[in-house]
Amino acid sequence: MARWTLRLASEPSAFDGVIEMWWKLLMGLAVGGGLGYGWSRVVRRQGGTCPMTNSWPLATLLGAGLGLFAVMQFHTSGTDACPVSMLAGSRPATAQTDPRDATEARHMAQVIQTDTDFESKVLQAGKPVLVDFYADWCQPCKYLSPVIEELAGELGDRADVYKVDVDKLQGVAAKYGIQSIPTVIVFNGGQPASTFVGVRGKEDYVAAVNEAAGG
Repeated sequence: MARWTLRLASEPSAFDGVIEMWWKLLMGLAVGGGLGYGWSRVVRRQGGTCPMTNSWPLATLLGAGLGLFAVMQFHTSGTDACPVSMLAGSRPATAQTDPRDATEARHMAQVIQTDTDFESKVLQAGKPVLVDFYADWCQPCKYLSPVIEELAGELGDRADVYKVDVDKLQGVAAKYGIQSIPTVIVFNGGQPASTFVGVRGKEDYVAAVNEAAGG
């Protein structure tokens, strides 16, 4: 929690993600190569005949390749969510416009603007509240946005639906451990009842709201 709170508050440079990626690649090569070398020594002591594992250069190279592959798989997985640490330096520019108007507002998920609003509208609500934690620069958040708007219209009186911009309410995002976005949390009685990280189907959110509402 402390690590992510620091990153949310301190606005890291745009090169953090690149540095982290290269660090993971180097670690994958080193760990994989080391394991391959160690395995070749064990095989040779036991009299193994496999040319790939009996030769330490080949075993080291094979291990390094497998380590690199594992790191790449891990690094590229979970593309349905954006890391919260991708802050101002690396996000694309977006127009600061709000398409909502007075006639449409009651049919759409409303953006919570302040900590006080979050306290009154979410934590003190007398029914389940679905909150979408998002950011304007997050592409998966844009994929999820139409689903959230549909939920706002379909859930009706069963639950309220709100959105929280993690860049504007960083304290709220840190409090609930938001590390990747979109993250959707269903609150009930002022406490998180269900949490979804990344883009999920509408039925998952509806089921969570129904469960929070007692069926």
